[in-house]
Amino acid sequence: EEIRDSMLFVSGELDHRIGGPSVDDKSPRRGLNVKIRRNSPDPLLSAFDCANGLKSVAQRNVTTTPTQALLLFNGDYSLGRAEKLGERIQGLETGDLGEALSSAFRLAWGRTPSEVELKRALAFVAPATDQEKSTLNRERLVDLCHVLLNSNEFLYVD
Repeated sequence: EEIRDSMLFVSGELDHRIGGPSVDDKSPRRGLNVKIRRNSPDPLLSAFDCANGLKSVAQRNVTTTPTQALLLFNGDYSLGRAEKLGERIQGLETGDLGEALSSAFRLAWGRTPSEVELKRALAFVAPATDQEKSTLNRERLVDLCHVLLNSNEFLYVD
């Protein structure tokens, strides 16, 4: 639930309401409010050791598996959150590509990027032609956001 909620928060989609009835897994409410369906569990929550709803669990298992990484990298959910984060960054309209990318790092990682990180991000997202210098390449920005949301710095607390 923490990863799901963090992705929603960073992308600007998280619905902060507290209480109320359980919601569908497509809802932007916190993972705690998502209905657990025994016959069709949410793939993201299931992959990350969410309780299955059949019995009480005093302590959850904590695992790190290749399946989790593949789901985060290839799954529709994380790609959708990366697209929304990209839209959020484009909506800031800073006018400066470096500042826009720094905002993406601040939102995802809670810190500004190092000079090397920013330089690499700029090289990746940089427009192909001089005519595009003032605009962000949307697809590349989404890819960068996807990388940020799949990074160890986003997923783990050190």
